[in-house]
Amino acid sequence: MENYPWLLPAWLIGAPFVLGLVDYFTLPRAYK
Repeated sequence: MENYPWLLPAWLIGAPFVLGLVDYFTLPRAYK
């Protein structure tokens, strides 16, 4: 982990985006 200090900010930015994308495609009725 110490070899990749960018992993934490990448997760903080990417995880909510990916989860939101998954929610959008798996629960489309909730967004209509």
